[in-house]
Amino acid sequence: MATEMTMQEKLDLAEKNLEILLEWVGRFDNKSPVVLGIDTGILGLLVTFAPQVKYWTSWMIIFSILSVIGLGMSFLFVYFSSYPQTKGPRKSLFYFGSIAKNSFAEYQQAFLKRNIEEHLIDILEQCHRNSEIVNTKFWCLKWAYRTLIFSVFTSAFTIYLFRSVILVL
Repeated sequence: MATEMTMQEKLDLAEKNLEILLEWVGRFDNKSPVVLGIDTGILGLLVTFAPQVKYWTSWMIIFSILSVIGLGMSFLFVYFSSYPQTKGPRKSLFYFGSIAKNSFAEYQQAFLKRNIEEHLIDILEQCHRNSEIVNTKFWCLKWAYRTLIFSVFTSAFTIYLFRSVILVL
């Protein structure tokens, strides 16, 4: 028969959960610069291979626009996923924004007065807020990848069109 967890066991599990969520932020931080670098590289290739505007065909214009829109969207998704989300629980003793609003003496006093149940609730609030943040980050990263893939194909064809004009000249 299942027994109910003690308050300490709940606290330990909540702290472990928070630790795992914070690791997910680190995983995101390792992935987003890759997308940003590829976006920048493709944009650089487009600029490098672009012939003078007087040689552009309607297909070059269409595919250039599609490429720039895709790359722009990918840049925006990386930006929105990387932009610091600093909204957090107001009275948290874990969230840096809440802690910084108090003097050290106020923070110390609040921490020392805290009971284990309040501590557990604070950790659970942090788990929930960090889950929201990680969810947003990975949603944006997923769309950054999708728009990047679209841009790879449109940019490759655009560069092919650019090169065909350069080879004729």
